[in-house]
Order: sequence, then structure tokens, then C-alpha cells
Amino acid sequence: MIDEDLARAAQEALSALLAERSVNVRTEIQNGGQFLLLSVAPQAPGQKFEVSALLRATIRQCLGKALPHDASQPLGNWMVVFLEGSSVVDSVYPGGL
Repeated sequence: MIDEDLARAAQEALSALLAERSVNVRTEIQNGGQFLLLSVAPQAPGQKFEVSALLRATIRQCLGKALPHDASQPLGNWMVVFLEGSSVVDSVYPGGL
């Protein structure tokens, strides 16, 4: 179960990981605490960044430590979406490519 404390810990871990990229990280607990959506948006309009394979692996490792595994969620209990304006341009989730 994901609560406000776990969501905050995940947000802080992801924010620290992405600190040099000047982004805002928001969290949204969904499905009654079964899933955490983390949204990453640039602080400056028009700012873009690439989500490399290394960054994906680092995010998975970081959030894997911050959030407990939930066996009832075989595809994972979190997702990170990268936004440009109001559009999702990339995503990272446990076990994804």
C-alpha cells in the first residue's frame, strides 16, 4: 500500500536524481494506494530532455528502493511520465524497456 509518506519519499528520491535537469516532480496516489504516478515536467517552457536507457535504469533502481514491491501488481505499482506542456512524451515503469 502506497501512502503519503511513501509517495513523498519516492518524489524526493526522483527529484534528487533529476536535480541537475531543473524539473518539477509531482505525485498522485491512485487506485486506493495501489499505484503511484510520478509526473516530471520541465521548469522552463520549451525545455526538453532525453530519457536515455541509463536514466531509465537509474530511475528503476531508485524507485525500486523507495517503493515496496507489491505482488498483487505484477506489472509494477508505479510509473513515471515525462511531460512537455500537457503532453506525455515518455514514460518509465518497472520492467519496461
